[in-house]
Amino acid sequence: MLKYFTVAIIILTFSSCNVSFKNNSAGNAQMSLEEINKVYAEKKTLGLDVENSMVYSYFFKSENSAMLEKLARNFKSDLFESEINKINNNGYTLRIFKVDYLQPNTLLEQNSKMTAIALKSHVEFTGFDMQNVPKINYHNNDAFDEMDLEGSYEKNGKPAFVIANASFDTFSLKSVFNTLILIETKYKTDPVSGMPSDDAETDEIGEDISDELNDKDINCERVALELCNGNCTNFLITDNQIEAEKILKNFQKKAHQQYKYTLQNDSHWNWYQTLRSKVQKI
Repeated sequence: MLKYFTVAIIILTFSSCNVSFKNNSAGNAQMSLEEINKVYAEKKTLGLDVENSMVYSYFFKSENSAMLEKLARNFKSDLFESEINKINNNGYTLRIFKVDYLQPNTLLEQNSKMTAIALKSHVEFTGFDMQNVPKINYHNNDAFDEMDLEGSYEKNGKPAFVIANASFDTFSLKSVFNTLILIETKYKTDPVSGMPSDDAETDEIGEDISDELNDKDINCERVALELCNGNCTNFLITDNQIEAEKILKNFQKKAHQQYKYTLQNDSHWNWYQTLRSKVQKI
């Protein structure tokens, strides 16, 4: 049974522990790759799971709260949540945050981007922080069991068919489950229609892999299934890319059906929007 997830604690307190930077003449933060590597090492010794997705926060400061409010609105398109707090008599601070998978070099790029945005917005970028993703409480929800969307279309000149679950339209943890797993298998086709024959195996492997990951305490949900010209693709999501990949590799040795897998990091769920445009309510 698929599960419905809710975040137990989504607002964490970062303001007292964010990583401050050396400031340049414009008052914005700068940090070298070497320094960021040290931050990752220190966070790891404190028990943070730096090799997986974490909650990354970025901090901006200004005496003008309206400027920070405008900046927060601009970040919403990148799926950032935000909060603004007053700093005694020294103005206001904006914290933007989201679940992301970043390595030191990509965090360095992100900091450069934040510095440029701060300069353009006439505010100060003061630092970043990262914390483990809050623990998730979940309970069974039958709404996620039923594939209630379907669609037919042409793919690479061949007829394709897809089924999906409309409940994922309002799935509240898309930024947490930011890794897409594509499971690709072959199936027997009917010589006339090109669709699966009566004895074809299609969704079984997707269910098996989802069960295997969840049994190993790796959160995984199956979102959709696509069939085209003897190729079956199961669309799964997870919040733990590194551990999921290890299990997928090992499971290939004992799975009853051969499969290939691909993992993609996409916190925007662009893949889902593309797929969703091809299906409608049954």
